[in-house]
Amino acid sequence: MRWNRPVTLAAPVEAALGSRPIKIAYLVPLDTPETAQLILDGVFFESYSRWAGARTLMVPIMAGNFQDEGFKSWLVHFDPDFIYTYSNLASDLVEEIDRLCSPVALLAHRHDYCEVDRGWRSYLPRWEHYFRPMPSISTARSPDLYRISRQDRRQPELMLFTQYNAAPTNRTLADNFGVSLDLHHVMHEVAGLYRTLCLTPIELPENLIAGSERCTSVADAFAAIAEHRVATVSQLATAHSEAVAQVHHSLWADTFRIFVGTSPLERINFWNCRSICAGTSHAATALIVDESFFVDAPLLQQLGKYLNKNNFVRQGGGQNLVSLHSSEYSQDALNSFATSLRACTWNSVSVPSVFDKAVIFEPDETVHEFPALAASAAVKISETFTQFRAEEPEHLSFLDPRFKSVGRGQWMVEIAIERHNSLSKYSDVVDTWELPNRNRVTRAFTERLARATRQCRLALLPTSKEPLYGRGLATEPWLFDISLPSDETFFRYLALNFHQYPSDDLRASLAKSGYAEIRVSDKGQNLRGVIAMFGQLSVAYEVIGNAYWRRVLDAATEGAARPRTFTLGKLRSMAVDDKDSVARVAKISNFRDSKEAQKYLRSGLLDTLENLVRSKVFFQVFNWRCNYCGHANSKMFDLMCIENQCSICSTVYLAPIDLDWEFELNEFVYRSLRVGGGLPVLWTLGHLLDRTFSGSFWFLPEVDIYLEHGRPEKNEIDALCMLGGKFYAIEVKRSVSLFLNVAGSIEKFCSIVERLRPDVAMLSFERYTLDGEDSDLVKERLENVTDDIRARIAPWTKLEVLVAQDFDGFNDVPYDLGWGGPRIRSLVAKQAGPRGG
Repeated sequence: MRWNRPVTLAAPVEAALGSRPIKIAYLVPLDTPETAQLILDGVFFESYSRWAGARTLMVPIMAGNFQDEGFKSWLVHFDPDFIYTYSNLASDLVEEIDRLCSPVALLAHRHDYCEVDRGWRSYLPRWEHYFRPMPSISTARSPDLYRISRQDRRQPELMLFTQYNAAPTNRTLADNFGVSLDLHHVMHEVAGLYRTLCLTPIELPENLIAGSERCTSVADAFAAIAEHRVATVSQLATAHSEAVAQVHHSLWADTFRIFVGTSPLERINFWNCRSICAGTSHAATALIVDESFFVDAPLLQQLGKYLNKNNFVRQGGGQNLVSLHSSEYSQDALNSFATSLRACTWNSVSVPSVFDKAVIFEPDETVHEFPALAASAAVKISETFTQFRAEEPEHLSFLDPRFKSVGRGQWMVEIAIERHNSLSKYSDVVDTWELPNRNRVTRAFTERLARATRQCRLALLPTSKEPLYGRGLATEPWLFDISLPSDETFFRYLALNFHQYPSDDLRASLAKSGYAEIRVSDKGQNLRGVIAMFGQLSVAYEVIGNAYWRRVLDAATEGAARPRTFTLGKLRSMAVDDKDSVARVAKISNFRDSKEAQKYLRSGLLDTLENLVRSKVFFQVFNWRCNYCGHANSKMFDLMCIENQCSICSTVYLAPIDLDWEFELNEFVYRSLRVGGGLPVLWTLGHLLDRTFSGSFWFLPEVDIYLEHGRPEKNEIDALCMLGGKFYAIEVKRSVSLFLNVAGSIEKFCSIVERLRPDVAMLSFERYTLDGEDSDLVKERLENVTDDIRARIAPWTKLEVLVAQDFDGFNDVPYDLGWGGPRIRSLVAKQAGPRGG
């Protein structure tokens, strides 16, 4: 429920929308082979019935854990929207899966629903409360399907293969090609859309309805598929699946794989192997067969013909390649099978040395790319809350209006949204919301089921007014909502612990992380105010964060007669009289001599100081002492008159014609940056902003964090920020020694990080020491401490340490002192040499 009305934005932002299939990963336990076979029957049937379901990832589980660690990497790359497990998972593994990919839902199968007499149907996944997937039949009229099947597209109907028994003892055809479009109904023809060729027992009576046409042997059915006389459900479930990330593996992608066997692991190897691409072809790249295909002559002949007509995997211009794999048969047995197959095909058939190797994800041997967002629409968002109608996937446009209902189902909408409060340092670039891998943060953007993808985009399920399962109107539009949060609201969703998973989600039982409340502290508000005076973070960082103005801030004192006040001569001397700075500027900028460098520094000072006065960081003032009462008077430029009175005794003084202006540092700026410690925080944030060559950056300055509502006890963290889709928690100190020597500071930092669980915890320091300590000793202590911190906060969080003095340029005065104004530009125009900086 929304409690606030939408707010109109100062300027509309753009969102790019793309439609893609729902991605599902199944976790299948192999501990009991008989049960595993039934589970695979169920998930194979479900996957084939769903658009792009042939790209579903099957993850084998043994003893309650991943059978191979490579499947963790594959799960991360596959980036599933939903995960369904048939294995009892320990809470540690549930937490790890959430850390790896944070799906919309992580569900476990209710085995108490399983009925022995229902067989594999007892293991069908239950998605009723979450989504109604778009069926694979929705691609039936797509040109891609005709390209895959090579059927005559002039025919008004497809001929689809099916078989009479949905749970055959021989699973070969069902596993490879799919035999059903619906989990609960027999596959019959739909006039005008498709007809069926049904594999039936010989003895099946003619009066029983079993397909538009019949065949009675596996060899005949395989021949029809091989010769493209029929299309298959697997082709329907593969069409338009480009948005599902595939991998290219050096071992598996350069040959057509035939897996020989019937074990659950062999079936999983075959299934996953089809998600390893061998180029841009939509053709199948793997088969699974049993031994009968090599001892039954008709089957062997049809297998050879199938390879001749469907295998296009080769290296260079040579023969098409086929390799045999199996974890059930020996290499000698596979060599014998290969010899038999060579006689029936012109493909090159071999048995690799790693014939029994499991199909797993090996990053060192894998080239993979995340698919780009195929934007199907671009919309303008002008309010903080907007509802949109979801654009249907492209392939639905090929369906005749009378068949729209057969393609009725949900899909995922991926959205790249521009930030309405962009902090981009480039005037022609608008940042986008790049979301961290946290399910909870999506609630800041939408009320629909949603998640953050590995590409840091928002992916959501559109919904309609009709029930997910029922006789609703096929004309009901699919809708979704988008909210644009403030930066503070965004970090609240990210850092607070109020998020709750549904009771059937395995993550509902995990201990919650995060805090009860966060608020921007007084110091954080002050820093925001200083940045606002400059207009944007990048300007504040480049000007007030450079070495020269840091020196000016250090030189300002509260105890002087005129606190925070500088004469122009004093400001010049801090730059022009610094021989090291002059020499460096002359060398880098290729000036003829030091006088030329000094000229640039003087011009840069005036340009920058002029800008700082206009920004009210400095006030241009005239100071005089009253001869009568002795009061030290001060008047800003805007208030100076020809006649000026002493503010105590009202003695009148005429303004001298040769006024000697002074420059007073704004007290708010001084207290925020130097007294309040905001300057190293500003430098850290600016340094991180400079990293954003691609990607987005936004932040929240120092926040107070509360463990419990209504309790005064609190901690604080100097900054929270998002950088390139990663969540950072940052602690900033002026020196390393200060952090190491204050009792409890390390423990406090670790406890905050463990509760927040950022992607990156950062320790940022201005320098190693401030009080003359041995820098080498401090560096050694820091290294030991950071090793301990890394071990403690892993695996959720990585530690990064910044020491500003280690960075080139931190202690160097720039030639323009931060602002290249008209004086600098005039000098550059006159100079023949290159401009330095």
